[in-house]
Amino acid sequence: MRGIAALLVAMNHLQDYQFIQLEPIQNPAFLSNAFSVLTKLGGDAVLVFFVPSGYLVGGSVIKDASKSQWSWVDYLVKRFSRLWMVLIPALLLTLFWDSLGIRLNGRSMYEGNFWSAVVCQHDASCALDLKTFIGKCIFPSRFQG
Repeated sequence: MRGIAALLVAMNHLQDYQFIQLEPIQNPAFLSNAFSVLTKLGGDAVLVFFVPSGYLVGGSVIKDASKSQWSWVDYLVKRFSRLWMVLIPALLLTLFWDSLGIRLNGRSMYEGNFWSAVVCQHDASCALDLKTFIGKCIFPSRFQG
């Protein structure tokens, strides 16, 4: 369930930046409508992804606390390692695809849409550099490179 939700969120991000929106199109085809509906489920899929996650994380904290085995250090090591297992490869792939697009097309033809959308959240001052990458690895929501 969480895997499907994650795919729907990824499809939503890709659809927003790689395909034209259907609103200006008169009488779009059935498959175009179906694709648009499917890719617009990203916001709902975030809830489907995080609600079970919160239940599992909260349940493990309660279980460990009831046994007097819970500690902040163990909790933070587990949480960051689980998050970084996904975040760091995603940041590296984003950096790779944007760098490749810029290299193949030149910066004037390619503005780094994936990096801008996923990493910089449309912040124009965000750069494709090591400082921004490391900043995003420590999770600040509005880190500017």
